[in-house]
Amino acid sequence: MMFMGLDGGGTKVECALVTDQGELVGRTLGGAVNTNFSPVDAVMASFQQVIRQALHQAGSDGSDVAAVVVGSPTKREVLGEILTRCLPRAQRLCLGEGCLALAAGDVMGQGVSVISGTGSLAYGQSHQGFQVSVGGWGSLLGDEGSGYAIGVEALRAVCRAADGRIPATGLCECVKAWAGVGRIRELSRVVYGPPMASRTEIAALARLVSDVAEAGDRVAEGILDTAGRQLADQAHTVIRRLSLQDVRGLHVVAAGGVLRNSRFVYQAFSEGLRVFGATAHVHHALVSPALGAAAIALERRGFHGERLRLMAAQSGTHQA
Repeated sequence: MMFMGLDGGGTKVECALVTDQGELVGRTLGGAVNTNFSPVDAVMASFQQVIRQALHQAGSDGSDVAAVVVGSPTKREVLGEILTRCLPRAQRLCLGEGCLALAAGDVMGQGVSVISGTGSLAYGQSHQGFQVSVGGWGSLLGDEGSGYAIGVEALRAVCRAADGRIPATGLCECVKAWAGVGRIRELSRVVYGPPMASRTEIAALARLVSDVAEAGDRVAEGILDTAGRQLADQAHTVIRRLSLQDVRGLHVVAAGGVLRNSRFVYQAFSEGLRVFGATAHVHHALVSPALGAAAIALERRGFHGERLRLMAAQSGTHQA
């Protein structure tokens, strides 16, 4: 018997396939699967690719997959069609990305997760069964503290630096290289197009901002500090709405590529929670959300020890 976890968003989708012994037997990556920003045909192709490749790695035709847990902003009807095609016999459970992130931090009960990838969101659940989500509004309405938001702020910063409104910043050379231009004045052509720069392309700037900040650039550091504090605000809102302010050692799981790869964002996030007065235990996710989804599938079928075995074996193996 096997269990599958799927996690996808605006940048990629990951599939994890595990046995009822807690052994990882298939793990694959594919393209973006957010139907708000990617064509349905492309989303379906990405899902089918990762599912079929993972099954191939495990030597399975899919008939022995008992359950699949999915976390993705993909439209439910699209997900349903994909799973019917690829895993017609499997029990299905669609959960929010925040729930998967908690499981990836080895939290099955009360806790809070904050995700910062291409987009951002915060999620929490209490022992009483209450659930709260904050953020996740997309790039026009929210996504504060996300890779996309950091990328946009970097683009704005180099434009202000070119005007002389803020001090010179090392971001200018990095952004020119990213855009393939010789002058910042040419940047608008690349960003506005046609074709317009994609959310994923702009979010990729977050890594460059972190690199520049590591070199001591104050402008880059300021952008990342603001992002971390915005994520802390989302987490604190979840904590307040669930009335968990007085829970000492409350697990807060930091997930997503931005929180994982930028020490500046993670530090500002952790410090921001302390400023808000939260007495939380902040820590990184131990595994990828797809493995978290597979862990949920195991736990819900009663394979508690096998879930723990999976988490112990795979901790620290999540991919960027």
